Amino acid sequence: MRPAGFWLATVPCVILAYALLMIGGIQHAGFAFLSVLAQAKALVGSTDNTFYATANRLIVDHFFMGDLTAELAFYTGAIWHVVGILSGRTLYPRWFAVVSPFGVLVLTMAVGALLPAPFAGFSIGLFGTWFMLIPTLATTVWLWNRSEKL
Repeated sequence: MRPAGFWLATVPCVILAYALLMIGGIQHAGFAFLSVLAQAKALVGSTDNTFYATANRLIVDHFFMGDLTAELAFYTGAIWHVVGILSGRTLYPRWFAVVSPFGVLVLTMAVGALLPAPFAGFSIGLFGTWFMLIPTLATTVWLWNRSEKL
């Protein structure tokens, strides 16, 4: 991506890295807090359902806001990244947009929309790992085969 310059290479990659860290961090932290609350309720044996419902709602609200921020960063970074590839100023050919995070998002959602439930979940559910796995593998193969030319 570097030949495309700071604005078409560095910035979208930094935004995608931020999105990846946020999605992983907020998902793990949110699930941990949700499980701790349920465990505390079971251990204490409290019957104050209003307290636990309110605490649970607040945790889910924070979880949602963290995910919203991460998803916004992901979509922004993925679109910006594919624009950099399509500019023609990277080491990637323009067709590489298909295996970029944006391309993987579009393909995953299209396959998920075409499949019936519960099979659609196999495509859409794996998106969180595919959006980095597929571009990483594609980049590795592409650059490996061209490393002597660089």
